Amino acid sequence: MNFSDMKKAVGRRSSDPNATRYSDAIEDYILDAMSNLLLSEDMLAEQAQPLINEVVRNVRLHSGIGYIRINNINFPYILKFIEPVIDIESTRKITFIEDSLNRFNYRRDNPILQPDENECFWTKDGKYIRFYFSVDRLAEIPVIFRIIENPLKSTLESAEDLLTAGYGQQFLYRVIDLASANLRKQIGME
Repeated sequence: MNFSDMKKAVGRRSSDPNATRYSDAIEDYILDAMSNLLLSEDMLAEQAQPLINEVVRNVRLHSGIGYIRINNINFPYILKFIEPVIDIESTRKITFIEDSLNRFNYRRDNPILQPDENECFWTKDGKYIRFYFSVDRLAEIPVIFRIIENPLKSTLESAEDLLTAGYGQQFLYRVIDLASANLRKQIGME
């Protein structure tokens, strides 16, 4: 199944079997459906492997506290942040533990609750990801960030077979269903 096949499947379900009359709208609805499904909590990331990426960024630390800004410079094309990890080949083994923002701030202000030497607490804070490492002499630490990228039309069009490229069949059919339903609403079929 390629992107053209997906467009035709959406068109067939919306009284446009050749996907010509609503071609641009179909493309937009397919991309929108992909993004919405990837943002949903019940979506398995394994169903959209080409959109899963790992980005290594250095996090500057001051007394064990650090942050990185979520923007297009640090994370181009980001749709969703999954988790931070440390390189498995690193000599330094660190377990990342997600915290709520309130708990993170409380922990930061209470020295008794600081992380152990092999722990790091992290939290999402709007446009930042904040970290609390055990206090040591590190000024900077490389962190691997697992993210889900936005689907791009150009990438989907260039794939000869989306299944071979790493997309799950269930995911593609859910995208077709959602895109079809949204298009039918737009043209007044529902």
